[in-house]
Formats: sequence, structure tokens, C-alpha cells
Amino acid sequence: MAAILLVEDDEELAAAIKMWFERKNHKIEAVGTGLEALELMEYGKFDLIILDGQLPDMKGVDICRQFRSAGGITPVLMLSGQAFENHVAAGLEAGANDYLAKPFAMKELAIRIESLAANANS
Repeated sequence: MAAILLVEDDEELAAAIKMWFERKNHKIEAVGTGLEALELMEYGKFDLIILDGQLPDMKGVDICRQFRSAGGITPVLMLSGQAFENHVAAGLEAGANDYLAKPFAMKELAIRIESLAANANS
């Protein structure tokens, strides 16, 4: 069981992701803004972070960059509606461990999260 922080402003997508991972016995906390995410990243203890690339108040790459520059080591999977090479590269350069373009299959997200969790625990 992993503790996951989900940062996603699309409430419908966030609810679907949350339901999927709760069924797999993961603990998942969901927020919809970058400011909420940064606060939880600073004070919360998470095994994984799922981070939307574009939030109402901040870009995911800026959140990830801030998190990494503050010493954050938790694995980050970035979700984005932008699958262009430069967007993927920007996410990875900001410190994301993986990048998944929307729309995606929930099973693929789950497999990527399991892989990140396994690598983080080894």
C-alpha cells in the first residue's frame, strides 16, 4: 500500500483515479491547485506524487522544479494533455520520474505507479 498525492484540477478525472487506487488499497490524497500541492509536498509524507502538468494557478513543471530544489525525492509521475516532445522533455528535466499523456488508460497509469513504487523501495 502506497501513500499517494494526486494533484489534478479535473474533478472527474481526480475522482476516477482516486477510486481506482483506493480499490487497490492505496491511500490517496487529492488536491486541485499548485499551492495546495506544494504545502502538502513540504509537510506530508507520500510514497508517490501524481502531478498534473497544467493547474489553474501553476504549471506542473514549476511545482516539480520547486519540489526538487527543496530536496524532495519522492517519485513524481506527471500527467499532461500535452504529449509533444518538448513538453515531455520539460517535465522530465524539471525532475519528474515519468510522464503520461492524457487521455490514458487507468491500467497504464497503475502499472507506471507500481513501477515507480517498486523502484523507490529497492
